[in-house]
Amino acid sequence: MGVARLRGHLERYSISKTLGCDNLSCQDRRYTVVIDGPSLAYHISSKLAAARQQNAQPSYAELEEAIVDYLERLEVANIAVAVIYFDGFLPPEKRGIRLERLQKGFKELCALRASSPVGLKLASSSDESRQLTNGHLFSSDTSYRGLHIFSAAPFLVSAVLDALKSSRFADRVKLVPDEADVYCANYAKRHGGVVLTNDSDLAVHDLGRDGEMAFLDSLQLTPCSLCGSSAVTAKIISPEGIAKKMNISDLKRFAFEIQQDYTISAGEAIRRAQGTLRPAKGIRYDDFRRDYEGTASRDHTSREMVTIGSLQHLDPRLSEFILQVRLSSEPPLHVYLPTLLENPSIASAWEVSLDMRRFSYSLVLIDHQSPPAITVLEYSRCDKWVIPFELDMMDTDQCITLAETFIQQIRKLKEYHDGPLDTVFWRAFAMLQILRWYLTTGRSIPSSDIVKQVMNRADANTIYIWSAAHLDAQIQAVLYALRQTKQTIDCLDSAGMHPALAQMAEYLKSLPMLKSLLQPVEDGNDRHVDVKGLEKLARSFANLSSPSELAENDQELPYETVTKAFKSKKKRIKREKEKEGQVEKSQAKAQKASAKPNNIYGVLQGLV
Repeated sequence: MGVARLRGHLERYSISKTLGCDNLSCQDRRYTVVIDGPSLAYHISSKLAAARQQNAQPSYAELEEAIVDYLERLEVANIAVAVIYFDGFLPPEKRGIRLERLQKGFKELCALRASSPVGLKLASSSDESRQLTNGHLFSSDTSYRGLHIFSAAPFLVSAVLDALKSSRFADRVKLVPDEADVYCANYAKRHGGVVLTNDSDLAVHDLGRDGEMAFLDSLQLTPCSLCGSSAVTAKIISPEGIAKKMNISDLKRFAFEIQQDYTISAGEAIRRAQGTLRPAKGIRYDDFRRDYEGTASRDHTSREMVTIGSLQHLDPRLSEFILQVRLSSEPPLHVYLPTLLENPSIASAWEVSLDMRRFSYSLVLIDHQSPPAITVLEYSRCDKWVIPFELDMMDTDQCITLAETFIQQIRKLKEYHDGPLDTVFWRAFAMLQILRWYLTTGRSIPSSDIVKQVMNRADANTIYIWSAAHLDAQIQAVLYALRQTKQTIDCLDSAGMHPALAQMAEYLKSLPMLKSLLQPVEDGNDRHVDVKGLEKLARSFANLSSPSELAENDQELPYETVTKAFKSKKKRIKREKEKEGQVEKSQAKAQKASAKPNNIYGVLQGLV
């Protein structure tokens, strides 16, 4: 996942080449490319964010359109897109780095909160970035590299994978049981071609004699030097050729020496790589080298047997969890939740969907007949740190009870919803779960103004107060957990499935794609759900009949959570509730003057 300053040393040896030209007859070679999917997703997202000249995230619909446009533009230049690989499993050695990245993301979220105390722009479509798609995605402008981490959406890779699997490139998209760069390197070694990535580590892998690589941000659209037609050029890096120039067998020792001391010059790193191995600082060379020896040193055959078929249609996080369950002999199991664009001063937005995630994990464990005491660690935010929480798994009876409760809630909500189970319905269902969570934990439910703002946002220029941003993150957390549950049940053997699970699966079939599910529909929808009915449902689901009953039981309300780290947090809940109420009131007051009552969801009007 990165050797500091390796990229700069490699780029000195790069050679500018034409990968493809719109005029097929002017070339004698047609380049084939294999693409690192996650790198492509972040590259396109950053380019779109730079086009906006702001830190607001591009919408998922925008990302889908831009990704497909990018790939089609490569083909117009007669470049063969062979395969696009996505990570479906990351090795245990990467856990430390993953935790560091999550912690870094949370610190940057806190910095964003401090620098934008009034509010911020949330993800939304932008005509400006759409107009710039074709030219800007291949521009040489690298100003986007310094953009805030939240220029990328939390579910960016999942959404891009989702979109590509429904595009004409679907047969070339592969979710693999390892890191994507391992498969990219193996493909280049076997078949030749250029690997497109922004990960400098790719050069340390064995790409073979005919394998090369190019950083995605080096690709440009320029006039062809031979015929004048539009062409795609890139700075090509040949790891084998560079190693020969350095008079070393490969780039592993060179990269290792830089990893040991990134302040040394390229010349010093080469000299050390040519000499006797010195005592290592931290990681040993044998361990470092093993990470780049491809699939030969990993249990690849068994992983491929598991992944081919059903796992190809999974979200990468669920794929990784299932692979851990089926192939790992060393629990605990690890799950890393992405950093949401939320208010970092109050409880994590992920808490609202905890039970649904437990349900999903438990189904996988039960299906695999795993020991009931197996440990699942989920990494998410607690106060100012990202830490692992040990989750209590459900047994079969508890899973069935949750499924039956889910069915009851769906049926009750359908009574107040006059349309199909589409984006409108599922976002209303997510809001229902959130209201229930606020009630059962003794918190004040969001104001109607904030709910309306989140559910109806369609203006890319609107500033959203942090309470609204947090509610939006909670909606995403619920919907993402529902999507994960749908995919989990789809993996189960339908023969002999309990009727409650089968019915739950039937309802979840209607979940839209991520690009629609995680962002509000635009104005113009005239379907409505009874407002009082929704709040009544939320209170009945929380086993509370009235606000007065809530007040009377305030000191005795159980804070229902299954993580050991949260079991003695009543004082923190009280402090957060008081702080959240004060912040929400002051921000809502400032926003109310300019707010326009425009709510397409009758279900969301009148909430207090």
